Amino acid sequence: MSYTCLFYHIVFSIKQRQKPLKKEQMKRMREYIAGVIRNLKAKLYVCNGPEDHVHLLASLHPDMSVSDFVRLIKTNSSKWFRQTVCDDFSWQDGYSAFSVSYSGVKQISEYTNQYIV
Repeated sequence: MSYTCLFYHIVFSIKQRQKPLKKEQMKRMREYIAGVIRNLKAKLYVCNGPEDHVHLLASLHPDMSVSDFVRLIKTNSSKWFRQTVCDDFSWQDGYSAFSVSYSGVKQISEYTNQYIV
C-alpha cells in the first residue's frame, strides 16, 4: 500500500491575459474544473482566481504527474468554455506549480480565496 500527502499550488493564465471570465463565468469555470479534478481522482481544496488566471490548491492521485494533471484540466476546460460560453478562449501555454507543506495549506487557501467573486 502507498500513501502520499502532497499539496500543489498551481496557477495558469488565459492566453494573452485577456479577461473574459466575469463573475458568473468564473463560477462556472471553477465548477467545471472541480468536476475534471474529481474525475482525475484528485482532491481539490481551492479553485479561484481573478478574471485572467486560475489558482488551484490540490492533491493529485499518486499515479498522476503534475504536467499531465494540468494538461488535462486546461484541455478539458478550454474546450468546454469554447463550446458553452465564448468561442474565442484558450489557456496560455505553461503553468506554475509549487509544492505546499501541510502547514502552508491554510495560508495558500486564504491567499487564493481573496479572489472570490
